[in-house]
Amino acid sequence: MKSPSVCAELQLRAGFAGSELFLCRWERPPLEAEPGRTRLISALSVRKAPPVRHRRNSPAACGSGFRCETCGQEHGGWPADIFNNKTREDPVCGESCRKTRHLHLVPSGKGVYGKEMCIVLIDLRPDSAPLPGTVLSPLPPRGERTLLLAEGLVRAGVSAATVCFAGGALARECGERGLPVETVREGISGFGLYLTLRRILSRRAPRIVHLFGTEALGQAAWLRRSGGFRLVQTLEDAPSVSARSHMKALRKVDAFVTPSGLLAEELTARASSGAVWLAPRGAGRGMGVPPLIRSVLPCALPVRKTVSPRPGELPFPLPHGHPALQGQKNGSSSHFLFFVMGEPGPGSGLPALFSAMARLRVLEESSPWEVRVAGELPDVAPLLSEAEDLRVGERLALLGAQDGDAVMGLCDAVISPMEDARGQADVLLAAWSRSLPVMASSLPRHEELDPDRSAFLRFAPSTPAELAEAMRELMRNRERRGELAAGGKKVVERLSPDMFCAAHKAIYEELGEIPASGGA
Repeated sequence: MKSPSVCAELQLRAGFAGSELFLCRWERPPLEAEPGRTRLISALSVRKAPPVRHRRNSPAACGSGFRCETCGQEHGGWPADIFNNKTREDPVCGESCRKTRHLHLVPSGKGVYGKEMCIVLIDLRPDSAPLPGTVLSPLPPRGERTLLLAEGLVRAGVSAATVCFAGGALARECGERGLPVETVREGISGFGLYLTLRRILSRRAPRIVHLFGTEALGQAAWLRRSGGFRLVQTLEDAPSVSARSHMKALRKVDAFVTPSGLLAEELTARASSGAVWLAPRGAGRGMGVPPLIRSVLPCALPVRKTVSPRPGELPFPLPHGHPALQGQKNGSSSHFLFFVMGEPGPGSGLPALFSAMARLRVLEESSPWEVRVAGELPDVAPLLSEAEDLRVGERLALLGAQDGDAVMGLCDAVISPMEDARGQADVLLAAWSRSLPVMASSLPRHEELDPDRSAFLRFAPSTPAELAEAMRELMRNRERRGELAAGGKKVVERLSPDMFCAAHKAIYEELGEIPASGGA
């Protein structure tokens, strides 16, 4: 005899779409007839009452993991009648709070795990390649500034956490300094990165999320739609028109931070001319609210102890008859040493430098001097051929991928022949931190670092004659070298890490998400 059919009416409490709640009737045939199979015989859609969405800071926002601002008590766990949309009376303050399914990613007061509000710094930019003879990747200057910002915020009493790749240089340095850090798997992207960031932000409950780089821009912008935090983006350069995938995400950004005042002026001009991603009508930042555009000049980094490279480990041999790299700086060696940080690309200015070296060889034929170029350059053979054609090969040392700080500390002067508009602000600041005289091309990003015009010798880009005269002046005039070093010291004092942190904290305060200094 066959057993009767077993019908179960199930109420689905997850996966509903919009305000529809589906009641489905399932029929299970006898086990001996069709084991393990079920068949949907009917489904009816029951209109559910629309949920009441409370303001995030209202006393009624007593959902799961949220606190009531009237009594300050937190409520955890969803009641059994979550889908009945019933009101529940707070046992402490007596407020009637309607339970809803609307989940705020970042509530007011404390987070869903009882953590205090904090600022999350997301830096997923790739590390530099390990130097020859080393295993660990060095921390690049941009990553070190993120580290200094996190350290400065914690020192100022602001809860801050850094999100970076596990095993990276930034995660290693944060761990050594005891700073809060959240790591993500290296190489993660797309929806996996979105889920990871959502879990981190739910646990940290930040008021500010600051992005360095665009690696997590799309994921953070999507979380900005449902989360109660403000999104800050640091832009090294203005986005190109071809980067359309970023344009929609950039409309969710509440504040843009640039390392250059000229770039901030350019963004402001774009906003005035009607740039879509800067228009004050993005739903992410609120209707009619334009984004903040602020500039924070890069800070000078502390001088770290370095190990001098040994000549036997250099990928390129030193010129014949020239001293090894163990010599000391400031003229104690028999040669006057110029340092150049080479940059790949057509805007490096190395061809103009080689032409200037040819002019200087004629002007100072009897004086011993040498130019040392550090940095990994993709096309070395054409550079060496050009140097040989100009008969400056004996006074040139292409050192390859070396620790630029270690090589710079052994030289007498620093040259930045860059022709690209981005400039070499990091190189100039590193030289000034070591009290070295600097000569650099008169690019706008170089000029804004030294408004007093006392920290470096200027020459127009792609002008070998002016560069040769500047090199000759530094070689002959010791007093001029001292004046430039003193001017660079003033720049370092002005662009200190404390200034860097205070400028960012002022931007966060301007967004109104953390108490201002001296405020309540």
